[in-house]
Amino acid sequence: MGGPRTTNHAESWHSSLKDKFDGMKIDLGVWLTNFQTIHHHESERTRQLVEGLAQPHQRRPAYLQNDARIAAANAEIANYLQAWTLRRVNRSAAARRRHDAIFVEGVDVFLCSMGYLIGCKNMGEAPRHRSQPEDFDD
Repeated sequence: MGGPRTTNHAESWHSSLKDKFDGMKIDLGVWLTNFQTIHHHESERTRQLVEGLAQPHQRRPAYLQNDARIAAANAEIANYLQAWTLRRVNRSAAARRRHDAIFVEGVDVFLCSMGYLIGCKNMGEAPRHRSQPEDFDD
C-alpha cells in the first residue's frame, strides 16, 4: 500500500498547533515569535525527510490493518462485479427485477462495510463483511 489515504497528518499538525495556542491571550509579537519557532522546526523536519536524513514516522498498526481490510474488501467486490457481469439474465421483467435485487443486496453489504471501515460509525452496528474478522471492534 502507498501512503496515508487521508489528510490525517495535516489535521494532526493543525490540531497540535491549535492546542498550543488555544485559549492563550498573548501579544501578537509573542505569537509570531512562537509561530516562527514552530515553522522553523517543521521546515527543518521537512528538509531532513526530503534529503533522507530522517525517517518518516511509522503508521500505526491499526491503520495498516484497516488498509489491508479495505484492500481485501475492494478485491472481493471487484471479483463479485466481475462474476456478476458474466451471468446471463432471463429477459422476463420479474427475473430482471429479482436479478437486480440480488445484485443490490451484494453491493449493499460491501458499501456498508466500506463505510464502517472508513469511519462512518453512525451507520449502526458494524456489518460483518466477509473480509472483516469477528473481533474487528474488540
